[in-house]
Amino acid sequence: MITNLTKTELKLFTMIYVANIDGNFCKEELEHILSEFEDSSNEKVKKTYSKHSDIECCEIIKQGIKEYYTKPDDRKHFLDEVREVLFSDGKYKGSEMILMKKLATIVNQ
Repeated sequence: MITNLTKTELKLFTMIYVANIDGNFCKEELEHILSEFEDSSNEKVKKTYSKHSDIECCEIIKQGIKEYYTKPDDRKHFLDEVREVLFSDGKYKGSEMILMKKLATIVNQ
C-alpha cells in the first residue's frame, strides 16, 4: 500500500487515527493536532485517512514507522507525541489505553 506520506504527514495521520478511535474528535485533541502541523499537510492526510479502513490505517502506520523511525529512541519519542494527543483533553479512556498498547506493538515490531 503506497501512500507517499512524508514523515511529518505520517505523524499527523497517526494522531488523527488515535484521536478518532472513539469515533469523535474532542475539541482539545483536534486543536492539539492542528497546532502541530501546516495546513497544506492537513488536507492530504485527511483525504488519505478517509479512504482507508482501520486495518489499512494500521498498515500505513506500520510501514511509515519502518521507513522513518528506525531507532528505538525515535520510536519512543513518536509514541510519546501520539500519547500527548490522547491526554490533551485531560482524560485517558480505556479504549485509548488499548489503542496505545496496539500502537506500541506496531511501532516496536
